[in-house]
Amino acid sequence: KVFMTKGFFADVEFKWFLASSDYNKNFHQFSQVKGKLGFATTFGDKLTFQYESEAGATLGTVESQVFDFTLGGYNQNYINNFVSLYGYEIGDLSGQSFLKSTFHLRYQLVENHYATFIANYARAENDLFKNGQLFANTKSGYAIGYSINTIIGPIELKYSWTPDLNKNYWLFNLGFWF
Repeated sequence: KVFMTKGFFADVEFKWFLASSDYNKNFHQFSQVKGKLGFATTFGDKLTFQYESEAGATLGTVESQVFDFTLGGYNQNYINNFVSLYGYEIGDLSGQSFLKSTFHLRYQLVENHYATFIANYARAENDLFKNGQLFANTKSGYAIGYSINTIIGPIELKYSWTPDLNKNYWLFNLGFWF
């Protein structure tokens, strides 16, 4: 389902990088852990609240920024370590660890037509979990949108912005992400 109305989900992954061709002669083994938890619940028949929390960390020494977690944009095609973040351009935030929370409030106008408000908050640093200051320098982004659920998938138009940088973007999606 694209527009969830109830339930819980969890997605956890672990990657262990054991060896490399080591072109620069500076590779050390490292690993990455990334997880996503969420739930959705509906009030009445039309109003749905959905919450998602995501985190990732690199364990070990990594010289290359290629393996950093990169936050920004509306990408739902999760390749490498790209994570969507409303209000920001793809790649605006990056680091070897990240923490993100997203709050969706969705109202079903008529069957298969939805109005949405989204707020997301995130941090990306090289060592986010050090010193216990998880919420220092938190970035925020927001979006409002209109979506239609069709046979080819969702058609979405969203306006997103961030008060942190005074930026805004129009986002358009046609169909399912593969």
